[in-house]
Amino acid sequence: MKKSFIFIQIFALISFANAGLAAGDASSPDVFGLEVGNVFTYQETDNTGTYTGASEVIAIDQTTFPMTTYIIESRENGETFQGWFAKTPGELRLWGELEVATGEFLRFSAGLLEAWYPMQVGDHRYSSATAELSSYPGILVNISLTVDVLAEEPVVLSFDTLEAFQVRYQLRIWGYGVEETETFYQWVTPYLSAVKYQDAESQEILTSFAIGGGTITEETDTDGDGLKDYQEIIIYNTSQLSTDTDGDRFSDGDEVNIHGTDPNDPDSHPSIAMPWLPLLLIDE
Repeated sequence: MKKSFIFIQIFALISFANAGLAAGDASSPDVFGLEVGNVFTYQETDNTGTYTGASEVIAIDQTTFPMTTYIIESRENGETFQGWFAKTPGELRLWGELEVATGEFLRFSAGLLEAWYPMQVGDHRYSSATAELSSYPGILVNISLTVDVLAEEPVVLSFDTLEAFQVRYQLRIWGYGVEETETFYQWVTPYLSAVKYQDAESQEILTSFAIGGGTITEETDTDGDGLKDYQEIIIYNTSQLSTDTDGDRFSDGDEVNIHGTDPNDPDSHPSIAMPWLPLLLIDE
């Protein structure tokens, strides 16, 4: 079994900046980023140079595994992989992966836990399964994924600086003479997947995205309130479809950019100035 295939680089990882995210809001994209049409583009650097990679949610699958899974295709430096991911309201798990060029399919007996809701610094999760490679039917090896949330820190991207969780992954496989562990790190935010990835040999950073089934990018401002759609969803927890989320007659953009008040609290709004009062006093 090839190490480059077994030690998969997982790009659908999503976590949560806080428990107040509007995960159930039908107007918001899926918190785990699992919507057909979502695309995430990365600048990747390794010992071969710098190139562009991408991950795209390409399909929903209801037959391969006993639950509904989402297929994410990752394209990087001439290689293409597809991963099968299942989600519940509080968890995201990986169930299998296909190496497109060879047709090798790696199937797990249970999903490996990648993300959960809510995530906090200090969290530790361990999950394990048996794995079967299609070219070796009936031969099962053991596989586990250990996930530790190490810190929360800003990540500088080309379009913004976002607070992200630094998460360490340790992927282990053993059995039939194999005993190896791979360690890698990702910095993750809700909705945008891994905004940064790093292992011993490479680094990747998010450069562009299209979420919400491809309708929201780093440039869109659907309601025209001066806040980008992704800023409303990820940073401010406001609605990208309403100029005034809290209904206090001040736009979300004005409250954030000019006045520094809370666009989610109708009692937090700029003081209503009376610019005519000084003129009236002067006239008197």
